[in-house]
Amino acid sequence: MKSILAVALCLVSSMVFSQTQQNSKEQNLQEKKAFISQILDKRIAALNEKKACVSTAADHTALKRCHEELKSDRQTIQQEIQAYRQNKKVENEGRRAEREQKKAERAKQKAERKNN
Repeated sequence: MKSILAVALCLVSSMVFSQTQQNSKEQNLQEKKAFISQILDKRIAALNEKKACVSTAADHTALKRCHEELKSDRQTIQQEIQAYRQNKKVENEGRRAEREQKKAERAKQKAERKNN
């Protein structure tokens, strides 16, 4: 009877853990999609501005200014992407450290139970 209860408890806890992971993955995917969409919108806006600038350019100097503005916009967008990636890297490292700590605690508890 106790073993059946233990198995049932393990199954329920693994199902809850699996559902939590699935929700986390879905949330992460939605966050990535939103960020990518935002970046694409910014790139499109920058290109449309460049197109308008080129259309109205009267001479080579104005055309060069258009190019410099687009270059600046691209660099700003690239910096945003790098900041996003760095932020995600830090988040992942924090979660990894938490998992390692929990793993060490479980191993310690297991060793203590084994010694008792």
